[in-house]
Amino acid sequence: MTLILGKILDDNCEVINYLEERLQLLSAAYSEQDEHPDPKELLRLRRSLVTAKQAVYPMRRIVSRALRQDPPLVIGSDNAPELLTIKLEGAVLTLSVAEELLTSLERLCVNAAAERSADIQATLTTVAVIFLPLICISSIFAMNFQYMPELKSQWGYPLCLGVMALIAIFTLKKLQRKKWY
Repeated sequence: MTLILGKILDDNCEVINYLEERLQLLSAAYSEQDEHPDPKELLRLRRSLVTAKQAVYPMRRIVSRALRQDPPLVIGSDNAPELLTIKLEGAVLTLSVAEELLTSLERLCVNAAAERSADIQATLTTVAVIFLPLICISSIFAMNFQYMPELKSQWGYPLCLGVMALIAIFTLKKLQRKKWY
């Protein structure tokens, strides 16, 4: 039984070590080059991690039960059960470290997406704040009232455009002063 469990554990340890190495590479790429991890790759790694956990965690219970029985079900050299237990605990520890690293990379990915979204919203808000007063003025002059003295004035149109330009410039300067844009 020790040989079978050892072989299963060795196969899973290869997968676990690959996961840990890949996560370390992604983490290093982010910290050195500020390169955000690919969400699809993180999802694949999460699935592989879950699969490895599903294989290793039950094995922990099996080895524990096998060692507690009288006589022990684990057959092999005298220190084989202890070596198997140590190897199993190492695999569990590596899995937990890999899971923490994967979780932190997923959070970084989510935060990067939220930051991009916030930048887009800030830009749209700035454009809306600049054009809202201009749209208001345009809508007033689009009402076609008969008694609007500005419509018959020779300087009514240039004056309206000038006021609209001043409002846009004033709004833009105020936003720049507040460091919104």
